[in-house]
Amino acid sequence: MTNKKSSGFTLIEVMIVVAIVAILSVFALASYQRYATRGAISNAVQQLTEIQGHVERQFAQGRGYAAVQYNGAALVGQSIPVYYSKAKVFNITYAVNKDNVFQYTLTATAADDNQKERLGDCHTLTLDQAGQKGPDKAVSAKCW
Repeated sequence: MTNKKSSGFTLIEVMIVVAIVAILSVFALASYQRYATRGAISNAVQQLTEIQGHVERQFAQGRGYAAVQYNGAALVGQSIPVYYSKAKVFNITYAVNKDNVFQYTLTATAADDNQKERLGDCHTLTLDQAGQKGPDKAVSAKCW
């Protein structure tokens, strides 16, 4: 009788490797989701500041805030989508204060309930004519 030495991996060794890969995948997925969320918020912030610059340029040209045009139409009443990785994440709206036509607010709100849950406290971002970021100081410190 000859003794043959078997080669290969035991079932226990394979199971340990699979468990380690699964644990690393959980951490990688969580890290990617945080990265994607920050990217989406960053896109919304960029879009808000870009629209604010557009609004201020038109105001400086002698148009009132209520008459601002964007993409060939009145900005008041438009909902501008913000996309990240082909998914609509935010909708941006523009409102002029009815009591003071020299005040406006740009608001980016989560596009749907799934995005709202994913974005957490940053599901609503605001920017006004004075450059105030919000909706409040705690959110602006975290999200802007």
